[in-house]
Amino acid sequence: MTTTTTDTEWTRKLLKDELEEEAQWRRQKAVEYPDDRRNLDSAEEYERLAKTVKDIPDDLLVAYSEAFEDAPDSERWQEMLKDIFRGFSDPTNATELVQVFVDAKREEAEDEDSELSSDTDSYLVMRLRATLDAHDVPSDVAEKVIQLIKEWQETSKTPTGE
Repeated sequence: MTTTTTDTEWTRKLLKDELEEEAQWRRQKAVEYPDDRRNLDSAEEYERLAKTVKDIPDDLLVAYSEAFEDAPDSERWQEMLKDIFRGFSDPTNATELVQVFVDAKREEAEDEDSELSSDTDSYLVMRLRATLDAHDVPSDVAEKVIQLIKEWQETSKTPTGE
């Protein structure tokens, strides 16, 4: 998918509007709960961040917008905004806020890829596991055999990983 300047500016406006809306909502809560200083502090923080959205590099905005292809990412973003209210997060500007989100998204994707590759057995191992199980081989023996086969597979791979 190619991102155009129009798409980037739309994302920039959307982010700025979201931060300004959050600031406005927090200002309303500050009136409603005058003894809770967190709402006013958060409103000021959101307003400060909204003013710096214009400085976010286009490539970071593209990565940010791509992170919202899944609903859970939207939920993660909302949690990050709540962390500002709770005082757990204090980004220096909108670029830093977006970068933290994009980095977290990338780390999560890398972790998922790592889990998939480490949890996925080869066809040989799956068949061996089924055969050992079908022949009632004790589980500790079966796991040792399977571990040996996995190690053999790792050492017999070509340098390119094929």
